[in-house]
Amino acid sequence: MVAMPLVDKRFKIAAMYRNGSAAEHRGASRRRWAYVLLLTAPAMFAGNQVTARALEGSIPANALAFWRWAIAALIMVLITGRELWAERKALAEEWPVLAVLGFLGVVVCGPPVYIAGATTSATNIALIYAMSPILIVLASTVGFRERMTLKRAFGIALAVAGVLVVVAKGDPGIVARLAFVPGDLWVAFAVLGWSIYVLILQHRSSRLSAPARFTAICVFGVLALLPFYLWEAATGPTIAFDGRSIAAVLFLALVPAVGAYQAYGYAQRVLGPGPTSLGMYLGPIYVALIAYLTIGEPIRAYHWIGGALILTGLWHAVGTPSRR
Repeated sequence: MVAMPLVDKRFKIAAMYRNGSAAEHRGASRRRWAYVLLLTAPAMFAGNQVTARALEGSIPANALAFWRWAIAALIMVLITGRELWAERKALAEEWPVLAVLGFLGVVVCGPPVYIAGATTSATNIALIYAMSPILIVLASTVGFRERMTLKRAFGIALAVAGVLVVVAKGDPGIVARLAFVPGDLWVAFAVLGWSIYVLILQHRSSRLSAPARFTAICVFGVLALLPFYLWEAATGPTIAFDGRSIAAVLFLALVPAVGAYQAYGYAQRVLGPGPTSLGMYLGPIYVALIAYLTIGEPIRAYHWIGGALILTGLWHAVGTPSRR
């Protein structure tokens, strides 16, 4: 066996150190970028609620949701179309589940939020939406026999109390009279749909990658929303494709749809689901701040009280996100 020259040994050792250092640098860079996106994704999601309130129902809800998700679906097809074609067999097998997810995510969770924006505040929408993890915990306890602890029950009670404070706007008489703002009820309907959507995602595996699955869900959702959009156009006001409506549709498609989901997905792949879930608790805070800065929506005392109860309840009921 011929001995390796000393110079070659030193060269190879130096190359190994350089390669290792470069890999560590890339990994650190990916983590820094993931943390930036972790803080950015909730703000991008918040754009949906703030836009809903800013428009105040001036654009027909089904039309706004349809064009938002149609553009988002087109963008995602351009990104993942090759994978979808390669996995067309899996797509053919999974289409019923994807169709249900599309209906829930686009039809049930789409127009109701824009209808709600006409009568309730963006902060109310965000705080009521924060109840979805609680509904998921309850459904998992009943349907999948997850253990209900005293801590979870306490957290659920706190969160429900917080939502009642927000919906009642600090007036107990509203709860007693069941005189809720229609927008709050529309949001509650959307939250129910979103919770079922998340449960299906959690408990039904897929052979598709997360971006490809999201693309398929968008496409099926647009197809499911099309009849509602056509019915709305035939029986009521139609969308005016002016500068304001086009700007709103493009913003909703690019930022709260494609941008937010891709940012969230990247952060989850790099950091894991725990820290990423924790970051999403910032959503109601972002919505309140953005709505205050952009459309002058005031932050009332009941928002602070209800928000504190909801977020504290989430922490107790859902648990530290890194454990889930």
